[in-house]
Amino acid sequence: MEIHDSKSTRDLLVRLIQKHNVISFAVAWASANNDVYGELQRNFTKIRYGVIGTHFYQTDYRVLSWGLIRKPNIRFIFDKSTKSVFHPKVFVFESRGKWDLVIGSANLTTGGMDWNDEIMIHVSHVDGDDNLIRSMKRSIKNYWDKSESITRSKLESYRKNSMKWRRKNYESKDLIRGVPDFMTWGWGKYYREIIRRREELDLDGSCDLLRLAGRELQSVDSFRELNLDSRLAIAGISTPEVGKWSSMSIGSFGYTRGNGNFQSLIRTNNRTISEAIDAIPFKGDVERESFLAYTEAFSRAFHRKTVQNDGLGTALRLPIMKRPDIFVPWNSGNSPQLKQLLGIRPNIHGKQYARYWDEVLSRVHGSEWYNSRKPSSGLELKVWKYRAAMVDRLTYRSVR
Repeated sequence: MEIHDSKSTRDLLVRLIQKHNVISFAVAWASANNDVYGELQRNFTKIRYGVIGTHFYQTDYRVLSWGLIRKPNIRFIFDKSTKSVFHPKVFVFESRGKWDLVIGSANLTTGGMDWNDEIMIHVSHVDGDDNLIRSMKRSIKNYWDKSESITRSKLESYRKNSMKWRRKNYESKDLIRGVPDFMTWGWGKYYREIIRRREELDLDGSCDLLRLAGRELQSVDSFRELNLDSRLAIAGISTPEVGKWSSMSIGSFGYTRGNGNFQSLIRTNNRTISEAIDAIPFKGDVERESFLAYTEAFSRAFHRKTVQNDGLGTALRLPIMKRPDIFVPWNSGNSPQLKQLLGIRPNIHGKQYARYWDEVLSRVHGSEWYNSRKPSSGLELKVWKYRAAMVDRLTYRSVR
């Protein structure tokens, strides 16, 4: 028998998911942005019974969406399914007569699998009683019998109600004290705040840059196929004196020209950099694991450099140009305001790419304005298409 904290539980569960043939589990809540969830996604055919609670809308609606689209053997406990809060945290793994049981306080959430103070007990067939594993399997099966499969209507209802719950709790409990309720803004308020700084921060020029960058990137199969002028402009390094890029405000969303190593990699058409950004899809969801794979490859391109200055500000430039609907800039001009708006503590530094995904992107993607209905036309439609990148236009302050 072993005792584990949150991080060692994460590593243990990933290892057991890979090792065993059959998985059953029951948790109160789940996030769509942690390593254990990602490993379950890759091994979803092994799941016999998976039960996830949804009380207080703490389970990410993207987990429910995965249950609808990929149809793993996962069901959900909704408020009406039980008179009390569904609160177990138990994982059972089986292979050819061998088993492992992990049980304790950690949910299948980013906090539970990373930074919370958690205690989990690991018992295996080597040191445990078979009656114990049979009892745990019966409990999970009982949870399964009273759980429900997700449907399109239930998913949409859950998403809308979770937004209402979040608004109510931000307003009544003042979870982010002294700052605007950014997460609960409607689209109208978000757009008005952006437009208020239209001329000051060259909103029209920013939209033009993203439009041209998107068109150029989609015209080729690989970033390496772009000519040098396009690579330098999209990477935020320099503005060509003539041609289609000459009138573009390429400094929007952050220059990278001060990073000599990055400039060298772009000028020499580094294959690793190209393969990294090529792996980010043009359409559909971008998974956490895809982003972390991108940042791993991006950092690898710097491995022979004396100074490996491959931090967030530089690493985000290419994904922002390719998917401005997904990625939010993080730079010296906007990060102080973003930290305040999103309630981020402590500060995010350098290469903390997982924290950027979990604490910046996940919060932005869960906001009411981000999930708003698509406008019909005009500048408003452009801003909506680029709404994640436009957070920079909302929060940027000149650095002196």
